[in-house]
Amino acid sequence: MYSSAKCKKCRHILFDDKDIKAALINAHSDILNEESLRGNCLSVEELVCLSEDKLPDWIITIIQENNWSKRKINCKHCSARLGSFDFISGVKCACRSFILPPVHLKFRFCGDADCPDWVLVEINILSTLSSVKLKLLTQVVANGIVNPPIDMAKAEKLFADSKLDLDLDLKACVACLSFIITSTVGYNCDRNVLHSELQQLGLPREHSTSIRRVTDDNYAEIAAKLAASSLKINPLQKCNIQHDENTNAFEVSLEIGNNPPTNILMTPFTLDVLLENLKSVRSTMKELHENPYVL
Repeated sequence: MYSSAKCKKCRHILFDDKDIKAALINAHSDILNEESLRGNCLSVEELVCLSEDKLPDWIITIIQENNWSKRKINCKHCSARLGSFDFISGVKCACRSFILPPVHLKFRFCGDADCPDWVLVEINILSTLSSVKLKLLTQVVANGIVNPPIDMAKAEKLFADSKLDLDLDLKACVACLSFIITSTVGYNCDRNVLHSELQQLGLPREHSTSIRRVTDDNYAEIAAKLAASSLKINPLQKCNIQHDENTNAFEVSLEIGNNPPTNILMTPFTLDVLLENLKSVRSTMKELHENPYVL
């Protein structure tokens, strides 16, 4: 099905043809193919896993260095986040029928991108709160996203009898919850998948359930808020390039939307660099369109 797997950031080949056919499985531990990616379980559609019996040597090395516990997996070329492994928790899939394979290569709520290290740190802090308080704090954050600003006075009351710092830890937890909620809604991640992925990152099941329920209850309002405040780029209407033989410079004229033309002067070298960058971007976009499976 797939001839290779590449890092989404640097496009470095992670597994060759032999490795990828042997190692890739879905959330139910079935060999990955077009048929196994379809089913009633959302984890099957969203998660790509690796068979622990057929792991590439470089991933086995990372796992052994961490005593077969749990940790994130980074690209060996650019260090971008690829996924994680967890041989401790035993998290179940979205349909609750199977235990997820311990090595995972995708996180949907981050847009299949690297989960920031600071979020991983704050998830550990969120775990120290009770699931009830976390649900109430998540609701305060969700309300603040829909109707800014976030009510920090109400959030402080929830933190009052905890051993956490009312200033630093509270602000960090609010920022973490805001990131999780807005990323989940912004990337249209299914809430059951979010539930599984938060557990993979170390958040207890009850806490993950609290965040999922609040996100689900406020999903439509948050989506409308994000859509209203999203950056919209006006379409490029026209582009003209003229060469001035006297100065050996190029004048680039851009007409964007209904705005007056914008003129930019470029040296031949700068224009060549721009063209090469655009060609590289076009090549990457074409590759992503033809082969959407990237890590």
